[in-house]
Amino acid sequence: MPQRPDLRKLILKITLCSAALILIALTLTPKASLQTNANVAATNAARVSNARPTPRRSPRASSNAASVEYPPTPAPAPLSTIRGRVYYADTGRAVKRCMVMLMRDDGSGGPGGAPSAITDGEGAFQMKKVAAGTYYAMVNAPGVVSPLAYADFSKSNEREGLRDAYAYFDKIVVDGVTDLDVQIGAQRGGAIGGRVTYDDGDAAIGVKVEILRKVGDKFFGVVPNFSAIVSAIASGGGGYQTDDRGVYRFAGLPPGDYIIKVTESATHGDNSEKRYDDPFEMGMGSYSLLTFFYPDALDTDSAQMISVQLGQELESINLVIPSRGLYTAEGRVVNRRDRSPVRARITLNPVKNREIYSLFNRFGERTGIPTMTDENGNWKFKELPKGEYSVLIEPLEGEYRGDLGGYSVNANVRVDANAPPKPKLAKKFDRLTIEDRDLAEMVFELGYGAILSGTATVENSAEMPRYVSVSAVNEKGETVASGGVSNYGDYEEAPRPSKPLHDFRLEAVSEGKIYLAAFVGDEDYYIKSLTLDGTDLFNSPLELKEGDTLRNVRVVLGKDPGTLRVVVLDENKEPVRNAAFSVVPTDRAGYMNPSRHRRATTGPQGDVGITLPPGEYAVVFNEPAAAGKTREELFKWYAEAVPGAPTVKIEAGKAETLTVKKKDSKN
Repeated sequence: MPQRPDLRKLILKITLCSAALILIALTLTPKASLQTNANVAATNAARVSNARPTPRRSPRASSNAASVEYPPTPAPAPLSTIRGRVYYADTGRAVKRCMVMLMRDDGSGGPGGAPSAITDGEGAFQMKKVAAGTYYAMVNAPGVVSPLAYADFSKSNEREGLRDAYAYFDKIVVDGVTDLDVQIGAQRGGAIGGRVTYDDGDAAIGVKVEILRKVGDKFFGVVPNFSAIVSAIASGGGGYQTDDRGVYRFAGLPPGDYIIKVTESATHGDNSEKRYDDPFEMGMGSYSLLTFFYPDALDTDSAQMISVQLGQELESINLVIPSRGLYTAEGRVVNRRDRSPVRARITLNPVKNREIYSLFNRFGERTGIPTMTDENGNWKFKELPKGEYSVLIEPLEGEYRGDLGGYSVNANVRVDANAPPKPKLAKKFDRLTIEDRDLAEMVFELGYGAILSGTATVENSAEMPRYVSVSAVNEKGETVASGGVSNYGDYEEAPRPSKPLHDFRLEAVSEGKIYLAAFVGDEDYYIKSLTLDGTDLFNSPLELKEGDTLRNVRVVLGKDPGTLRVVVLDENKEPVRNAAFSVVPTDRAGYMNPSRHRRATTGPQGDVGITLPPGEYAVVFNEPAAAGKTREELFKWYAEAVPGAPTVKIEAGKAETLTVKKKDSKN
């Protein structure tokens, strides 16, 4: 299913380009081969230089003397030349022989994208043919803070993931006509280092170490620059893995509060298949539950916070991996109707520590510990530490996904909403708890799901956004099925279809009380209504039974939303950066509709911009974590928090600013 470009893909593309350059540099090409390639290139160049544009015959030309006209050569795009110098902001000395890249404000750039150059021995550089636009410089030097270090890996695309990061750096505005001279000051980041050992004194060699920056109520894995990623892939070293002495070190850290996470390699699934889309598995090891936090904590709540400033070096932050009991859990997956075995993918996740957003898990799309049932429906997990785990059981039927033999049963395709339904087994959410013993003979039963279908349209318009998603959510807030309408081409860069698509279908929707939610992947649109035969589905749940088929779900979109700039100040009227909050409608029907919630975090100036549908909104802080809470518990909290919260009215096409005070500015 085509998706919006995301931050993970951007970094992966640039990283693989960099890795390819390393491999090329390590490859010795024979001179004869080079000469042959040079001759071929020269021949091709000669052909190109002698080629002429395809002529078109003039309509006035006679049959005896045809006049040939050549299409005019298109005017070249306006381009500028940028000259400048990169220096260390604390000393003024040159940053020598390093790469400086220009990244567009929409998140694009790097190899194959925006310009880049290598500084000389004086820190000087030159970039030619730079297109008009707004850019930010990324100095790819060890120990230097870059925009990537501030990236929000919880966001789905480049613009959102890097928008707040750019607020810490100066803009470079290029008009495509005027040449520029720029001075780029490189900030030395903080550094944290130490040693990891086992409790018997042995060095913990090759264990993964992550440093997590606290932003609001979340923790984000910090990646200082692209060189750090290439180092992790090429050598399995750098700051992300301990060396042969158990030593680690992170540099180029932005100022802030951090926790340190250590992970031992382990294979928990008894019969998991190889994942081929994870570039870090060879260098960084597989996804593991054997984690702990500095100094000796098993979860983020008990981890000790470490504060770092620019240029500060913290050494001897040492960790000792504790001994602990490890256990197994095993059982079967069966069809509820006839007790027959079911082939399924089972994914295990610890209930705690879900507020961590790790680049390495994002790169490999690691969403938990997976295993597969065998032909008899049997499954097994091993080496599990004590704790509570969520379990997702997904039957293997539908469209093949290619990873772990998994299948997507709800992928958006160009469907006929009235096509004959074919019931499929629905996925199931469950829990298991490991105490001081193994778990055996656990049975997960799967039933057949319902089918929902309908259309999405834009009010008073034949246009459609690139993507509209529709999700079915149970009372615990778990997504049981999803689908949507894609108006991308057959691949990400392809043009939109000539005739917009409107139909969608959700399959294998779990039985019980289900709420629908809709989202649109375009800031110029918003969800206006979601109905079934006139019933408002935003506020009325569906009571689904096994095998139900419901048609005529209608999603109506509006255009021309408004914008809101939220400024957060503390009690001394100083900007509060990294303040996390939610913007929710003030009416009950609105705040009970997740499609209309917006979560945001302030940047270094204590502000952030948000696009919103028209209506009245409240800004609420200290929103409870959704994990483990029912829909009713969350909305009860909103009912108490919204009446006393600051409010603002948003009108279509207009911009508003709301300044709010946050009593507790500690984040």
